[in-house]
Amino acid sequence: MFLPLLPNELNSIKLNFSNNEVLETKFHLMKKEENNLSNNLKENSNDITWDKQTEGGELKCRVDTEKNLNVLFVNSLFVEETGNSTIKECAELFYSNDNKIS
Repeated sequence: MFLPLLPNELNSIKLNFSNNEVLETKFHLMKKEENNLSNNLKENSNDITWDKQTEGGELKCRVDTEKNLNVLFVNSLFVEETGNSTIKECAELFYSNDNKIS
């Protein structure tokens, strides 16, 4: 919940693994002014069948076989401790295929 990173540092995170593989992530951080977009995303996410999700729906994931994408929905950067198992399950689900993560 408390990260010592500036917003521009969060927008692009690059992880280098010991086997020389690199994972680069890009995020779009929304400000309160973009809350309408956030609400729209939340409403649309209710129409989707998720493979895994936390009890409160803060974190959801699924494999979209139609578009060959791994979809991760994060509604909050604060997830209860029980959400750790959901994060692990989503990671295992995503590592089971070669799809890009959206």
